[in-house]
Amino acid sequence: SKATVSVLNWHCHVPPLITHKMSWLGFGKSKEKFDKVKYSAGLKMAVTRMHQQQNKKRNLVANLRREIATLMANGKCENARIKCEVALRDEYYQEALDVVVLFCQLLTTRQLLFCESTTCPLDLNESLQTVVWATSRTEGIQELQAVRHQVAVKFGKDWVDIAMQDRENAVNARVKEKLSVTIPAPERCLAYLQGICDEFNLDWEPVSASLAASDLIPASAGVYRDGKVDTSFTPPPPPPPPPPPPPPPPPPPPPP
Repeated sequence: SKATVSVLNWHCHVPPLITHKMSWLGFGKSKEKFDKVKYSAGLKMAVTRMHQQQNKKRNLVANLRREIATLMANGKCENARIKCEVALRDEYYQEALDVVVLFCQLLTTRQLLFCESTTCPLDLNESLQTVVWATSRTEGIQELQAVRHQVAVKFGKDWVDIAMQDRENAVNARVKEKLSVTIPAPERCLAYLQGICDEFNLDWEPVSASLAASDLIPASAGVYRDGKVDTSFTPPPPPPPPPPPPPPPPPPPPPP
C-alpha cells in the first residue's frame, strides 16, 4: 500500500535533523581502535624530529657562546649573564631529548608487548609516562602528539591525564628537571660563564665580577631562592657609609 511505501521511504531517507540528533546521542558511531602502525610510525618519526631539533639547538648554543664571549670581552657581564640562561636552557632541552629519544626507541623495540597488553606493562610504565608527559613540553613535535593519541585510544584518556600530571611520580626525574621552567641557579651560570672565558682565553674572575642574582634583578622583583624568583623578599637596606678617616696627627714641634 501507499502507507507502507511511505514508511519505507522515511526509513531510507532519514531527515538530516534526526540524523544529527542520533549522532549527537552516540548512535551510529564506531569506537576508534588502536592503530599499531600509526603508533610505531609516530615513535620512529618522533626520534627523527628530535634529532633535528637537537642539531638546531646545538648550532644556536654555539652562536650564543660566541656572543657571550664577545659581551664578556667588552665588559658587559650583565648582558652575558642573561644570554647565559638562554644557552643553559637550550642545553638542558638537548639533554632531556636524549632521554626521550632513548625511551621512544625502547617503546619501538617492545612494541609487541605494548600491543598485546590491556593495561600499561610495568616494564614500560616509566618510559611511556615520560614520553606522554614530555609531549606538551617539547617544541611542537607533532609525532609525539600522535603517539599520545594512540596511547589514549588504547589505555583511555584518564591514564593519559595521570601521566600528563605525573600523579604517580613515574616520569623520569632527569627529564622533569631539564624541562622544568625554573631559572638556572646563579652558581651554575657563573660556572658556565667561566667555561666560556676559558674556551675563548678571556681574563675574567667570577669573584671580581659581581654577578649575583640580586644585582641583575631590581629590588621590587625579588631575588633568587632555590632556582626561583622570590617576589616576597625585601632586600635589606644598604650598609651605612664608612666613617671618615681620622685627621692626621699634628706635626712635631721644631727642635730648640
